[in-house]
Amino acid sequence: MVPLAIGDYVTIQGVGIDGTLWVGSLNADLGIFTAPGSQPACVTCELVSFDIVTNQAEFAETRVFAWTTDIGGGFLN
Repeated sequence: MVPLAIGDYVTIQGVGIDGTLWVGSLNADLGIFTAPGSQPACVTCELVSFDIVTNQAEFAETRVFAWTTDIGGGFLN
């Protein structure tokens, strides 16, 4: 989690009551990166899929759709 800054693009949904905006949801479209190879780097998983092998004739497959803050990709190596 990071604080919002001036210039960030955000989308909000809410309701105005007596001149006050009550926000129900806020979506921030941010790109947060760390220097290549530096620690810590963060990973966000959007989708993970696992197969379960029930006999020796099957092959298992694992798929992960994830984002990392390490722009060099070193975190996943």
